[in-house]
Amino acid sequence: MATLDVDDMMLRLLNVGMAGGRLTTTISEQEIQQLCQMAKEVFISQSSLLEVEPPIVVVGDIHAQYSGKFGLMI
Repeated sequence: MATLDVDDMMLRLLNVGMAGGRLTTTISEQEIQQLCQMAKEVFISQSSLLEVEPPIVVVGDIHAQYSGKFGLMI
């Protein structure tokens, strides 16, 4: 099984419908399975609770608005 390039997958999804980008993109079933497995391993390896120091920003569900999410992360 090839190593999943998560950054490439994110760029493909973020560029859908952008100027110069494609109107659709294809994410294979194998890529989705690999991504789920990677996420599972991360979740299992981490504690379910986290102590943080203020100030913090809590972001709710953005309903798949990738461009809005991307703007929050930079």
